[in-house]
Amino acid sequence: MIGVDPKYQGRGFGKQLLLAGLSYLKKKGVHMIDLTVDSENSAAIALYKSVGFRHRTSTLWYKMSLI
Repeated sequence: MIGVDPKYQGRGFGKQLLLAGLSYLKKKGVHMIDLTVDSENSAAIALYKSVGFRHRTSTLWYKMSLI
């Protein structure tokens, strides 16, 4: 999981973190990466698409308050 403090978002730090992580994994011999992202997180989706990730499938999450 990666994240950038809201004060610093939009400056490319998230992309730098992501690319560093992908580079590390590639050097370790990883050939395929899956990730999960909230469908409402448009900034993250745009970031992942910008480096080549493609939508593969969707998962539904359910919750219920007992209060």
